[in-house]
Amino acid sequence: GHPVHVKAILRKPAVLGYELPGDPEAEIEITNPDDGTVLKKTAGLSKAGTVSADVTLPADAPLGYYPVRVNSGGGTAYGGFPGEGYPEP
Repeated sequence: GHPVHVKAILRKPAVLGYELPGDPEAEIEITNPDDGTVLKKTAGLSKAGTVSADVTLPADAPLGYYPVRVNSGGGTAYGGFPGEGYPEP
């Protein structure tokens, strides 16, 4: 398999810039290029407002873009990563 580590730094707009979200948890969802769920979990935010997750993609995982969505405190952050194939040397 192929290990993947994702991390989000969450902030919400405030009058003078940004502040930490009020919710102590976030829901992390990773989907594959075929729109199948790879990971869906709730994780606690750190004191700095970060959240992370680890997942191992199977060796036969579909190639393409893997969207990542993080929901916390009524807000949503989006990101993703490419799932690429590498031939054996």
